Amino acid sequence: MPRMPTMNVKQSVAHVVMRDPLGMHMRPAQLFSELATTFTSEIVVRCDTVKVDGKSIFEVLALAAECGAVITIEAKGDDADQATAALVELVENNFPEPTPVKDNKADGDTTG
Repeated sequence: MPRMPTMNVKQSVAHVVMRDPLGMHMRPAQLFSELATTFTSEIVVRCDTVKVDGKSIFEVLALAAECGAVITIEAKGDDADQATAALVELVENNFPEPTPVKDNKADGDTTG
C-alpha cells in the first residue's frame, strides 16, 4: 500500500495566566473570539479539563476561567505562531479595548 504524503501543518502552543479580576466574562470572551477569527488557523483553548473552539464567543465564555487560571492556546495552520502570539498578548494585557477610530465628521469637519 502506498504511503500518503505527510502534511506539515504548523502548530503553536502557548500558556498564559488569566489576569482579569473577573476572569473570562463576556467582554474578554468577545475580544478573544473576535481576534481569533482574524486568523485562518484552527484555535483551541483549554482551561483545566475544558477544551473549546477559540473562535466561538460562547465556547470561550464557557471556559469559566477565573483570575489566576492558566489557559492553553493551541493553533494549527499557516498563521499559528502569529495567532498564539496575538492571543497571548491580548490576555497578558488584560483585554484592552480597541482604540476607536476618530470620526472627523462627528466634530463638524466636512472635509474628510
